[in-house]
Amino acid sequence: MYQNDAQKVLTGEVRLSYANLIVPRPPQQGGDPKYSVTLLIPKSDKDTLGRIETAIKEAADTFRQRNGSASLPAKPNTTLHDGDGVRDSGEPYGPECKGCMVI
Repeated sequence: MYQNDAQKVLTGEVRLSYANLIVPRPPQQGGDPKYSVTLLIPKSDKDTLGRIETAIKEAADTFRQRNGSASLPAKPNTTLHDGDGVRDSGEPYGPECKGCMVI
């Protein structure tokens, strides 16, 4: 039996961007409509960011224990991104993301 060991993280105050909380929206790549939101976490909220980074590390460690140490790269991709940087596409994040980490 599969047991979900997902980490839960309580955040401090965050801003919501692209909030689709009332009506689900289909993904840009197509597919079934889903509820979604982008969280903007101020970089000054070290407590929340520390809890998120700890949860990411614990999830990766658990995955490696179950699937072998070489099952993930040393630094796996995550959904936590620097809003002052650029997206995978090379485009910068929008001005609303400045000074924030983005999930």
